[in-house]
Amino acid sequence: MSTDTTTTPGHPTLQHFTLDDLAAYTAEQAFGPTASPDFRVFYVGRDDVHGVLMHLFTRVSLSVKMNMFGYDDDDLNKVSSTSIRRSSKDLATAHALVPG
Repeated sequence: MSTDTTTTPGHPTLQHFTLDDLAAYTAEQAFGPTASPDFRVFYVGRDDVHGVLMHLFTRVSLSVKMNMFGYDDDDLNKVSSTSIRRSSKDLATAHALVPG
């Protein structure tokens, strides 16, 4: 994920993002004290993975690169389309579609 150095009024960005911002989407609502500062793991059916992706997609301003098994999310597609129309920058999404 990339961040923009400007802030659009009324539009959240990832300018001051940390991975700990995503703790609210875990089943425990927190990360453990030994969690790596470099990555977080979210599990479908346990954590709110859709919420994590929406959190990121609604704030990204430059590009998105992701690999997802069985991608099928109308809400995420709508956010991507809106972001492309709203921004003068390109929002490039790379979805790896793997037959399931």
